Amino acid sequence: MTDAAPNASLDTPAENAGRPELPQHRNPLGNLLRGLLIGVVETVPGISGGTVALVTGIYDELIDAGHHLTGAARRLLLGPDRIAGMREHLRAIPWVLVIPLMIGMAAAVFTVAGPIAGLVEEHPQTMRALFLGLVLGSVLVPVRLSGGSWRTP
Repeated sequence: MTDAAPNASLDTPAENAGRPELPQHRNPLGNLLRGLLIGVVETVPGISGGTVALVTGIYDELIDAGHHLTGAARRLLLGPDRIAGMREHLRAIPWVLVIPLMIGMAAAVFTVAGPIAGLVEEHPQTMRALFLGLVLGSVLVPVRLSGGSWRTP
């Protein structure tokens, strides 16, 4: 049994050829806080938890984890070496990221949904301004990550 790297895709080397090495978020407390942020944002209209994952730098690692999770299910159902293939994919999932993140998200959704709804009802204009500011601020992240110029020559 070999330990697969958390960001190894278990695809062929040719498929991995252009993929950058993913950062490894190994701090469970930090991942719990990221999960809390994502969970809070999931209760806010107009903002995606994926945006917060992008802002906090874990988006690519989460996509990779989702790839391995679906790969594990696919290998279990269709693979020639079903159990071994599933285990290989499950070992590649960064559980130190995924488990605290899910706990934080669930805790935030269950504790924040009620107060957010109350604030939206009691202070609708202020909350709309807050949400619009969050949306506009989050647009800057993908623009910065694109690294390219948005102007055509």
